[in-house]
Amino acid sequence: MVLRLNKVFLTRTISEWADTFRKEDIAYERLCHFKDVENDQQAWINGYLSRITFKDQGDVVMPNSPVKMNSYAKKEVHPQGRIGQDTRRTLVSLGYSGDHIDALVNDGIIVD
Repeated sequence: MVLRLNKVFLTRTISEWADTFRKEDIAYERLCHFKDVENDQQAWINGYLSRITFKDQGDVVMPNSPVKMNSYAKKEVHPQGRIGQDTRRTLVSLGYSGDHIDALVNDGIIVD
């Protein structure tokens, strides 16, 4: 059945099918690529996306949690910094020496 339907759907463009579905009052949705999500008007209206400004990357669209609970206010999403920004401080607090940490960085084991 799916193969037969696919064969029929390939006979027209998505725009042509959309016109037909609207005229016939048939619910449908175009299958989107993940790159299309940030342009999805419904995702923005429903609060599923946030635009966050990073110092190094500029504006980035990030997903919000789809779970909403009335007893908790929505928390704003903020940039948290780069990966590894706390590595040296954390390792020092665990007793690692500066030389040992430098060796780990030089060997590509950690990002500093």
